[in-house]
Formats: sequence, structure tokens, C-alpha cells
Amino acid sequence: MASPPSLLPASEPSAGEDEESHREVYEQLRQLVSTYPTVPSGLDTPYHRHPDGWYTFLPAMVSVMVAQRHFTARDTDIIITTFPKCGTTWLKALLFATVHRDGGGVEDDAALALLRARNPHQLVPFLEIQVYVRDRAPDLSSLPAPRLLATHIPRPSLPASIAASGCKVVYMCRDPKDCLVSLWQFHDAQRPEPRGDVGEDFRLFCDGVSLVGPYWDHVLAYWRWHVERPGQVLFMTYEELSADTLGQLRRLAGFVGRPFTGEERAARVDEAIVTACSVDSLAGAEVNRSGTVELMEAPMRNAMFFRRGVVGGWPNYLSPEMATRIDEITESKFRAIMASASPPSLLPASAPNAEEDEESHREVYEQLRQLVSTYPTVPSGFDTAPYHRHPDGWYTSLPAMVSVMVAQRHFTARDTDIIIATFPKCGTTWLKALLFATVHRDGGGVEDDAALAQLRARNPHELVPFLEIQVYVRDRVPDLSSLPAPRLLATHIPRPSLPASIAASGCKVVYICRDPKDCLVSLWHFHDAQRPEPRGDVGEEFRLFCDGVSPVGSYWDHVLAYWRWHVERPGQVLFMTYEELSADTLGQLRRLAEFVGRPFTGEERAARVDEAIVKACSFESLAGAEVNRSGTVELMEEPMRNAEFFRRGVVGGWPNYLSLEMATRIDEITESKFKGSGPVLPTMMTM
Repeated sequence: MASPPSLLPASEPSAGEDEESHREVYEQLRQLVSTYPTVPSGLDTPYHRHPDGWYTFLPAMVSVMVAQRHFTARDTDIIITTFPKCGTTWLKALLFATVHRDGGGVEDDAALALLRARNPHQLVPFLEIQVYVRDRAPDLSSLPAPRLLATHIPRPSLPASIAASGCKVVYMCRDPKDCLVSLWQFHDAQRPEPRGDVGEDFRLFCDGVSLVGPYWDHVLAYWRWHVERPGQVLFMTYEELSADTLGQLRRLAGFVGRPFTGEERAARVDEAIVTACSVDSLAGAEVNRSGTVELMEAPMRNAMFFRRGVVGGWPNYLSPEMATRIDEITESKFRAIMASASPPSLLPASAPNAEEDEESHREVYEQLRQLVSTYPTVPSGFDTAPYHRHPDGWYTSLPAMVSVMVAQRHFTARDTDIIIATFPKCGTTWLKALLFATVHRDGGGVEDDAALAQLRARNPHELVPFLEIQVYVRDRVPDLSSLPAPRLLATHIPRPSLPASIAASGCKVVYICRDPKDCLVSLWHFHDAQRPEPRGDVGEEFRLFCDGVSPVGSYWDHVLAYWRWHVERPGQVLFMTYEELSADTLGQLRRLAEFVGRPFTGEERAARVDEAIVKACSFESLAGAEVNRSGTVELMEEPMRNAEFFRRGVVGGWPNYLSLEMATRIDEITESKFKGSGPVLPTMMTM
């Protein structure tokens, strides 16, 4: 791998702006901030009070303001944001090694070789103390993606383009007591006469006077941003990273779009990065023993950045009274968000149990089976399985309800995942085929494309499995972390029961629904084929459907919940209808491809690759494949004939099965449920 581009100021100023204009901007800002209040810091310079935080270096405050004006973020940027002395150097090393890895191992990997030759602050520079310095506004536009940058800037002072671009932001904080101790030691080493006593630094810290402080405001602002936009902002703690470095590294890699593949984990590439970025490895490198890095135009010894930060080491420096005071402030500051979201954990995390055996999994399933066996039931018309009432929906299979609960606890979504969510019998099989063929296409056409060959050999439910009836079954909690991106999964789970990590990760969700009348007819056909004695009459199914008793609950509640999520987060949730897909399959396929980040290129459209996918995923092609004529797929541990998933769903075919009174009743419920706040689905109301 070639050396990554330098993000430090270039010798030439930005195009179209001369050095003189830059000097004037800096000088004007220096005059402005010189009027801001100050307090003694014990260093050569006092703390300067910016509206959004304190700075020990007036030039750094000026650089923050220049960055606000001149830095233009890209979607592909990755920005590390930290409160000082919270593990920034360590996080820089881990991120750089992860993003730029080539999988060559400790000795051969070019990124790790660079970490042995250069300090992490040279590889991932700070905006405010390395990039925007020396009266310059460097031109960063020519640098290739991804650009790795770092900052201590408080959230309110961050360049607006960072939030607007949607680039990835990784924030890390730390127990404030350990943070204070590390800050004090870092500052004391720079004082003309070291104090040797933490008392004055403690007082200032509690008053909110510290570098880019107050500490609590800094943490809370980034925490709230993470809660609002979890797909853009990853929130980490030094304690979690220390307790489970490998697990947190994998989490970081998934977040920035560079997850470790199964092959890499088998080759222990991730473990090699953890070892190479340990404090022993980094501190032992010659560049960090004797080299320097320039911060705010002055050289600083690299060795100063490698104090071993022991979690919970503060009692060696702070009195019990000092610790109590900091804990009281922390509780007071974070209390405001306790009710709405868990505040950041600033205490040491216990190491996770990486080796859960099969027995513990069986116990979890058994406990949940006992719980759901107490839930209310109503007859479903099946021989052994009534409808079971879960708080968020009905289930015809008790094991499926248990699997939903296991998935809630154990499924960890990635940003790169793509989840198909549907109410049953709304075109799920068709959508799975279209998505699989689109995401995994290689452009070879119907005959040569590997993804289309897979669709001829395997049922779509094997290629895009359901979480609750295929993945979390047989009393197992499978390890999905080694699966390469993008992972394609599906679910009928109602929105309130969906694993929380799906929304938190920001992964893509594709939802499709259908005219409820056609949906009911298709459900009835599907269920009737499985009954010991087919009823041949839709009456009982109609009554239950109108009462909200059908697989995964009320049709209307299911649709509305996903519709509202789509309205709130259209960049994460795509809302489709079976009717639109039937009327304009090619157009909807192109929309789907764009949404999941695999748009068809001009060359592909000219070669009719998209049209080939539409044809290969048509009812005739899929139903006619040998695997779907005679094969089976296992759902809830039972084989089901593939042919059962290929009834031709005719749009508006319900009059052949429902009376006018039945149709009117369903339309009345639909109009009542969707009026005002629901999805605009004109096709559903006019069939």
C-alpha cells in the first residue's frame, strides 16, 4: 500500500486565495479572541474563554474559527472527536491501521509499517492544531478518500459541513476522574515549574475550565448527536476499549465501512492490529521514543503521548472528597437525559463473555418458551398452532415468537447491513430475489452473472434468510460477525419488536406492503394449503384479519410503524408497495439499487443489466427454476416446499374471493387507520 496522503498544510495556499488574504483573516480573528476573558492555567498562556469552550492556546482558538469557515467535509471523511486525554492517540492508531490495512499481518502490512515509522498524530492530524496553522487555509480537496482527521473541538464549534455531509464521526470519552488525572500530568510536564499537586487543576476542571471544557458539556453534546444520528456518530468509551479491545475494534471497523472479513478474522488480522497498536508496541517504536511532532507550530516529544492510562487509576492522585465532587457533577449533568436514553457509561465495563456455550443458549430459549406459553391465544385454524399474542403482534408459531425475542437480545446490526422488512404475503420472495441479484451482480447478463446463477440454483429464502424463522432457531445464537458486508437479511417482525441495533446502526431497511385485500387473500391461500382440511372459504380468516389477528399482528399497525419510520428517516428506510413494483418493475428496481448504494451505471443500463435482473426475477423465471418446482427450504426447523412461495399475486385479484361487504369493511379500516398520519397509498384505496 502506498503512503497515505499528507493532511498537513501544503506549501501552496488554497486555489484562488493568496497568502496575504489568509494572514488578514487570521489577524482579524486574533484581535477578536484577544478580547475574550481569561483565567490563569499555570502554563505559559492562560485559558481563553471561547463561547463554546476554553482553550489554553489563543492560536488554537483562532484555528478553530478558520476551520469553521474553510473546512468542507465529504461523505467519505472519517473524523475522530475526543475530549483531550481520553485515548485519542490509541484510537488514531487503531483507526488508521483498520482503514488502510492490506491484510499482510504485523510484519508485512503497509499501514502497520507506517505506524512503526510515524507518530499517529502525523497520520491522523488535528484540524485545529496541525491543519489550520501558520496563517494558512490549505486546499484539502485533492486528497483521495477516505480522509482521516481528528479534533478536540466542542460539538457547537465543529465546522457545519461535518454534520451536513453525513461523514462518519467517532467520539471517545473517559471516566472524568481518570481524564482529569491524565490532563494534569500532561500539563504538569509542560509547566516551567511542575506543581506536583492536582489541587488547582481539580478546581478548574470542576468549574468547567479545562482544555475545550467543560468536560461534561463536551461529552453530552456528542452523546446527543450520537442518539440523534447513530448511523453517523459512533460513541465509544476508553473503558470499553480497554476491557474488550478486539470487540471494540471490530465494532469500529464495521462502523467505518471496513469490517473484517471471515478470511481476515481466520488469519487474525484484527488481532494483529490490536497487538501493533498496543501502548507497548507504539511506545516502543523508535519514532515515539525519540521523535517529535509539530502541534500549534511547536515541536512536542512523541513520548509524551504514551503514558499508560490505567482504568480506575485516579485513587492514586485524587482524594475521596475530590472523587465524590466529580461524581456529583457527573450525575447532575447527565440526569437530564436519564429518562430518554441511557447516558454514556463512564465506568469500567466488564469484559464480555465471548464463549457462550450451547447449554446457555438452550437455557435462554427455554426461559423465553416458558414466558410466551403464558401469553393469550386464539384459534388459528391450524392443527396444533393457535395465534399467540405478543405485546407487539400475533404469531402462529410460538417458537417464532421466542426467536424474535432472542434476535432482539443478540442480533448486532452493522451500517452495511440491508434488511428487508415486510408484512407476510406482500411480495417478500420477489423482493428478496431482486435485492440479491442487484447487490451481488457482476454485470454478466442472465446466463453469466453469478448472482443470477445462484437464484436459479437456490430459493430466495436461502439467499436472504429471515432472522426469526431461519437464523435464530434450533436453540442457537449463531455468530454472524464473520459474514462479509453487505449482509442481506429479512424479517416480518413488527417495528416495535425489531432489534434495537438495526435502527441504531443506520443500516438500510427496505419495506414493502400491499393492498390489504389482496394481502388477506394471499394469506388465506398460503394458510389453507397448510391446513389438514382446507376450508375453501375466506370468512374466518377475514374476521381475524379485521380484528388484527394475523401473523405478526395487525396489518395496519405493521404498515404504519414502518411508514412513520420511513418519514422520519427516509435515508435509512425505503418504503415500497407491491402495486408500484408490479406496475413499473424496472423503475422500482433502479430506485432500490440507488437506495442500497448499488445504482446501475450508464454502461450497465446500456447493456440492459437491470432489464436482465427484472426478467430473471420474474414470476415465470423463479417459479420455473427446478429448485423452486421440487426443492424445499427449512423455516422454523421444518421443511416447506419452495413451490408454495410462488402463487401469482395478481394486483386487484381480491374480488374473486371477497364479497363487496368484506372489501368495504377492509377499506373502512384502512381509511380510518391511515387518515391524517398514515402512508399515502392511493392504489390500496381504489382497487
